[in-house]
Amino acid sequence: MELLSSSDKKFWDENGYVVIPNVVALSNLIAVLDAIAEFTGKDLADEESWYQEPMVHGGMVNMNHNQALWDNRQSPKIHQAFSEIWGDEKLWVTYDRANMNPPVCKHWNHQGMIHWDLDMSIRPMELCVQGVLYLADTDENQGGFQCVPKSHHRLMDWLNNNKDQRPTVESVAGKMEPVSIPGKAGDLLIWHSGLLHGNGHNTSDRPRYAQYIGMQPEWTIRTAAGVIEANEQIRQSRIRAWQNAPCQRAVADAIGVPEGIIEQWLRQTHEKMDAQVIVDTVIKPPENGLAKVIIQGRQQDLSVVEQIDKNIFRLDRSQAQKIKVPYQNYFNEKAAENIRQVPPPHFTPQLEEKDLDKLPHLLVENQIYGVEEITDLISNEFGLDNRMSPAKLTQLGRRLVGIDAWS
Repeated sequence: MELLSSSDKKFWDENGYVVIPNVVALSNLIAVLDAIAEFTGKDLADEESWYQEPMVHGGMVNMNHNQALWDNRQSPKIHQAFSEIWGDEKLWVTYDRANMNPPVCKHWNHQGMIHWDLDMSIRPMELCVQGVLYLADTDENQGGFQCVPKSHHRLMDWLNNNKDQRPTVESVAGKMEPVSIPGKAGDLLIWHSGLLHGNGHNTSDRPRYAQYIGMQPEWTIRTAAGVIEANEQIRQSRIRAWQNAPCQRAVADAIGVPEGIIEQWLRQTHEKMDAQVIVDTVIKPPENGLAKVIIQGRQQDLSVVEQIDKNIFRLDRSQAQKIKVPYQNYFNEKAAENIRQVPPPHFTPQLEEKDLDKLPHLLVENQIYGVEEITDLISNEFGLDNRMSPAKLTQLGRRLVGIDAWS
């Protein structure tokens, strides 16, 4: 039996989103809420606890490979919903995260936003879809999913008529205001990635709880460029990401903090690093911090932190990301200082105090900032091997990862 009626499909085509009710059991939803509490170390029944660290922009909870999230990803009904959108059951799932957006207050003033998750400078724009599962009943004023209905049609028209420019939210949305889409616990909302969307300003007295879920045809991945073709190397990297996800929990238990604290600590370390870029040709060497070069056939003006070698430059990460060039992380003093600040224990750590004292020096000395490398270091240096098994997958889940083939 199909989940989407003819009227649902018509609504999808016209508005760019559709809601499928009651796709998972209540027990699944409660399991994710419990997992959010454990991951963040927060008491979801305690209002003061909502605003304790970790706090991530937009309320994102980066617990991508938690078993509770995987149980929903591999739900047959959720898979069927995406299959009907794509017209194909042979799909791979994205490794998305959860969301906890608490009410605005003096500690938290998320105003809401609308955006695209695609790079709007890339042509042509391939079809891409995303989804969000409502973990609890969500009212219009609760900071949940919002969008500008039908804006994906406006975007396509804009792209066709303005081939050399990049669209802005204002140019596509015009005078149309975002609409908040309320939902019941267990509802799945799927939207076209060309639709202007985001989460809202929570003026209620309760947090908004959600889980993001996306799927696309097998042997493809969702990127800023849309859905693009994957290869065997990407398939193997997807499998490794699932296999190695327990490393983050292992580091958290070793140090004695909630897993979300470790995620935040390492993410902030990563964000403080510079970028090391290899250029094709140096047209004008750095002068007062500015250089003119050719990278990947394009002439670029670079603001240079340091010229490491003849064709190797150190840049601010944000610049490398803005001009969209390949780069390697450069472990600088800012990153070293952040990785040195190992979070203090919230509960009894598995490591002894003398080992916790030694850990920061080892991380800086070896320039280690990846969770897998830290797990290996803890095992090799201190003899603590506490890595757990990855999330359990059903036969459907193994196909959605790419471990097993669909055919």
